[in-house]
Amino acid sequence: MRVQQYTRQDFRNQWWKNQAGSPAGQEKLQKIRWAFELTSETARRTGRGFCMVMAKGEEEAHLENVALREARRGDIVSEAGGIVYMLLPDSGVKETEVLLGRMEKTILATCHSFTVLTKALVFPVTRSASFEEVQREGLRVLPQLPSCPGMKPMISEVFQSAEKASGRLSVIEPDPLTREMLKGYSMKVCPEDIEMDVQVFPDTKSFLLSQSLKEPKPHAVLLHASGEGPGALEVIHYLRSLPGGSRYYIILSAAPHSEEEVSRAYAAGVDDHMFRPLHLELLSAKVFRRFRKEGGVGV
Repeated sequence: MRVQQYTRQDFRNQWWKNQAGSPAGQEKLQKIRWAFELTSETARRTGRGFCMVMAKGEEEAHLENVALREARRGDIVSEAGGIVYMLLPDSGVKETEVLLGRMEKTILATCHSFTVLTKALVFPVTRSASFEEVQREGLRVLPQLPSCPGMKPMISEVFQSAEKASGRLSVIEPDPLTREMLKGYSMKVCPEDIEMDVQVFPDTKSFLLSQSLKEPKPHAVLLHASGEGPGALEVIHYLRSLPGGSRYYIILSAAPHSEEEVSRAYAAGVDDHMFRPLHLELLSAKVFRRFRKEGGVGV
């Protein structure tokens, strides 16, 4: 009679399965599923993707505690069946890798006497997918990954949209420091599902002479209400008169308490307005949403 040899890992795998199938494990999975559905619905409405991480470690409780410690506000962390699940709303691969990097430093700093081996799988989700689909893929791939010290994740592209939105952002701003700040911030926070070019101009004249107006791609224009060159209303009229003028998403950057000026801009055909000082995060969200809408990605 052949005797089956069981290793310590075999017993641990069976324990994980039992835990996942227990009432407590099922309750945890149900909470993760609800959180996934809520995050997915929010991502669908906003046009932004998110990431889900599935991780295993030699000490699951320690790994979960580290994840809870390093998680940002809005992140969701839970352990079920020996797997630590992390839902990271409004996060791409870069943000997720930064978070896992912080976790790695914490793990290595809190385990001096031995090396903790972990494995992590990151799913960027930028297309429609259910929790069961993502979890099933994770349970298939995660056991095949080698364990390593710290947090060295594998990035899976199974649930990423193949399409990317694209567009151009033109910033017309007379102040040189503000111009460079707007350009740098926009490029820094540009999500991975958008390919964006950013150009800055000191006045409306240089903008109107640029070759970018001849390109057919979606074009967002942050138009300063005052400054040298043709006035804002004249620029708005000109852009709308061009062939395909509807592709321009024109945002008027207006001084505080200039409601009459803003009203005239809307009558001329401006799409949106923001009062200075500009809220950079809100400005970027408006532009990215427009590019996704024009490209039919994530909407």
